Amino acid sequence: DFGCVQPVTPERRRLGSATHLAASTGDHHAFVAAGRAMLGLRGGAHERRALDYLREAFRPQFDSPYRMTRDYVAALVEQFREIATASLRERDGSFVSFPPGVFFLNRLQFGFYSVLARLNVEVDYAAIEREFLPR
Repeated sequence: DFGCVQPVTPERRRLGSATHLAASTGDHHAFVAAGRAMLGLRGGAHERRALDYLREAFRPQFDSPYRMTRDYVAALVEQFREIATASLRERDGSFVSFPPGVFFLNRLQFGFYSVLARLNVEVDYAAIEREFLPR
């Protein structure tokens, strides 16, 4: 789909790459720091939910090699929906809107993950990412 194009600033690209690199090298501390910066989080319940979701979304990199399944993808989509509804009701002031492009990227990710689940193969996603991510 050539219409699925959206510009990304160099800073957003740097934060996204740092998040991916941390996941693909299994560096949980760096992953949390990069994810927190990438999503503009500021603590509280919303941050906990968002980082829990982010960790789950990066399970294929952290638990590599990984076999994508339809159940995993469906649960990930549901978890993303739950963040939106639960965080809007938070009373601790921790809610922040996700940065521009996050919903677009998640839509693409869910589509890619669905295709990978249909292929039903185990892949070392972390090794693939380590080959091309800037260090």
